[in-house]
Amino acid sequence: MTAAIFVPFWMGSVVKLYAFTVLLERLGIVNRVLLDLHFISSPLGLLYNQFAVIIGMVYQLLPYSVLPLFVVFRSIDGDLMKAAQGLGASRVRAVRSIILPLGLPGILASLTIVYVVGVGFFLTPVLLGGATSPFSASFMYADIFSFFDFTSAAVSALVLLVGAGIVLFVASRFVGRETLRRVLG
Repeated sequence: MTAAIFVPFWMGSVVKLYAFTVLLERLGIVNRVLLDLHFISSPLGLLYNQFAVIIGMVYQLLPYSVLPLFVVFRSIDGDLMKAAQGLGASRVRAVRSIILPLGLPGILASLTIVYVVGVGFFLTPVLLGGATSPFSASFMYADIFSFFDFTSAAVSALVLLVGAGIVLFVASRFVGRETLRRVLG
């Protein structure tokens, strides 16, 4: 499990994306295994669609999400769960009423990090999604290099920047700057 979280940090983005291309292509490893096990009769179109982009983005953003959550939930005292259960709370109720509220700053920080990092993804949609799943960075690239529409690209970039800034501002208000610093560092 630890390797699944840290391997994305150790590999370059292009290497990861080409590995997914080998896995998901029409006669790739996933389709061959499914064909050999007779789960499917013909290869599935797993590449160059939204599914491939989502899989690639989840894999690349997983460490940015899991590591802050690990730090926050690791810092919660385990005796709180035992105390709640000792006072008659079920395990689900103890998690809902004690662990989740204490972990909420980490959850919000994790969501913020993933959003801010993921908003500018360019390679993943291009290499795994192709033309069928363009993202905002792909539109800006086309505006600049295909249409030579620098104004539209600049407006799109400004909208992304302002959107990321608003998300960071709201997160710092809800969570607090000190908590964000603790989770991030």
